[in-house]
Amino acid sequence: MSLPNYFYCQLCSKSKPHCTFRKLFKHIQYIHLGEPNVKIRCELGMTCGTTYSSFSGYKAHIYREHTILLNVESRKQEVQSYTDAANDETLDDICVDFDMERNHKTEEELSENESQINCESFINWPLFNENLNKCSNDIINLEFFERFYVRFLLQLREGHSLPQNIIQSITCGMLSLIEFIHDLIKKEIKPLLDESSRTTVAPPSNDVILLTDVNHIFSSIGEKIVKATNGEYNFLKLCQKYYSYEPPKPIQLEGQSDVAFYIPIKSSIQQMLKKPDVTEMLLKNLNRINNQHTADPDLMFNYRHGSESKQHPVLSHNLDSLLINLYTDDIGLTNPLGAKKDEQKITMVYFQLEDLPDTVRSTLKSIGLVAMCHSEYLSIPENKNKNFEIIIEDLNNLQTNGLLIPTLNRQFNFAFSVLSGDHLANNFMGGFQKNFNSGQCCRICHFSYDEK
Repeated sequence: MSLPNYFYCQLCSKSKPHCTFRKLFKHIQYIHLGEPNVKIRCELGMTCGTTYSSFSGYKAHIYREHTILLNVESRKQEVQSYTDAANDETLDDICVDFDMERNHKTEEELSENESQINCESFINWPLFNENLNKCSNDIINLEFFERFYVRFLLQLREGHSLPQNIIQSITCGMLSLIEFIHDLIKKEIKPLLDESSRTTVAPPSNDVILLTDVNHIFSSIGEKIVKATNGEYNFLKLCQKYYSYEPPKPIQLEGQSDVAFYIPIKSSIQQMLKKPDVTEMLLKNLNRINNQHTADPDLMFNYRHGSESKQHPVLSHNLDSLLINLYTDDIGLTNPLGAKKDEQKITMVYFQLEDLPDTVRSTLKSIGLVAMCHSEYLSIPENKNKNFEIIIEDLNNLQTNGLLIPTLNRQFNFAFSVLSGDHLANNFMGGFQKNFNSGQCCRICHFSYDEK
């Protein structure tokens, strides 16, 4: 027996009925947005039936063809309990109205947006944008709230590059909002409790909440919020506790106050490969490239297909090792002019897994930071050796021992391929002069300024 005039989610294994399409639409938007391999088929009309591989394409179609279903006023309806004749299952659910924001776009705007959306080329990589899933009621506690709030602050800091003072302002505003809600609850519930105590003695009920318990919960939430932003030290400790954050390791240079910082490549790759989607994407792209090279050996798709890889100590024995390449460049923290333009330059070293698909490697989220040091310190050869010695040791360890991912129960092998950079950075790494006033623009092809 089926329920008429109710909507069911195609993406849920056990879908509950939704009393309005607005409720189903909001369910898909908030629960399934960002999931990989999403296939949504529109079955709202006789002429529909198109399958969409992204929520953006599905949303554009709904707003264009079925806007009337989103604007239908919904009411609280109760799905009556019924017994299925086939499996004798009882369903007792209450459909609650959710206010759906109205879309006031014109027909021309909707047509333009839909034409710009290509559902097949729309790429959503949830592996680099992990969301906190909704948890069951048995694990909702203050520790989970603290973890959720730390994740929220990380998204603000890292995703939107908000400074610490803005984060603290947001925290103060949220704390004031919670205190306001707390006072409002006390104000609204106190007259009801007084009236109930004067009339009759109500039987014990689980719906009655003591104000002392409410006070304790709100005060505990406030303490967690304040603790998360009460200084950088406390925030980093919470990141270590919940998200396996590892602070940069200092490298003491020749000068007493000269310090460089290093982020272990092994730890960064381990955090990345813990996500099954990343591993699947890496191996799938690696097999695709190898198959293309097998079909046409004259083409070189990456470093492992070149002649140098045959002499590589790792690739010569294990051609399927994942490739790691490094990139170095100098960045200026300020923008001065004239003779002081190089005083605040920082030398940065980054890494990237070369076997990631091109669409992922072109994003900033696929690039990991390895080391950073004041460029002036590296002008001393001893400091330069100390800074890159620990990077070389980490790379050799990865190439020799590989990396075991316990969550996947799999061993990965790695091979260092190339260190790249601009002209200045490459000259610096090779020990050459960083100026080009000798009459030649390039030390490789000996291209002179007169030939420009």
